[in-house]
Amino acid sequence: AVDVAERLAKEKQDLHYEFFEKTTSEQFDTDGNSRELEEVLAKVYPLVGALHRETLQKNGQPLSPQELKKERSRREQIRRRRERGEKEKEDYRMGFNRELVERYQTRLIDEKLVGERPTYTVYFEPKGDALPIRRRMDYALNKSYGRIFVDKETFQIARVEFELMEPVNLWWGLLGKLYTMKGVIERGPLVDGVWVGRGFEFSMK
Repeated sequence: AVDVAERLAKEKQDLHYEFFEKTTSEQFDTDGNSRELEEVLAKVYPLVGALHRETLQKNGQPLSPQELKKERSRREQIRRRRERGEKEKEDYRMGFNRELVERYQTRLIDEKLVGERPTYTVYFEPKGDALPIRRRMDYALNKSYGRIFVDKETFQIARVEFELMEPVNLWWGLLGKLYTMKGVIERGPLVDGVWVGRGFEFSMK
């Protein structure tokens, strides 16, 4: 599954497609009460060799003239940075690759249907406490466990379920503390056999 994911990443198959992405984020206070809920609709398309997410709506409403101007300015800044070959700003989206998988102990625990396709169910948990910290998200990744569902026919990742094992400090507590985090990522094939994301649920506080 790792070999398949890394090969497809090198081939950049996702740069042949444009799609719309809807995300819902919810913020909680320290007592676990919902403080803010935001739904964002974005258009995702290739921009200078990588995917770009352009916000179209927030909470079902088009962007205001000021927000639209800011979004266009952001797109132009990203385009210029990519043309100059500058390093991208930190992205909190997880890529399934060898560097990620090597953080965890894995074992085959079951076989299940995901979207009517048979999959292998693989449980994962951190190998230990001395795991690499290369970006802020690693503090949470290094304390997460869950299940990966691998499509039997293609060895593509069909579903990932993950959850934080215990609260973690961000940058030794200077950036706050993450108490809970869990999420589900779902993927599936298009008519031409290319696999794309179909859903992403994520919550943290």
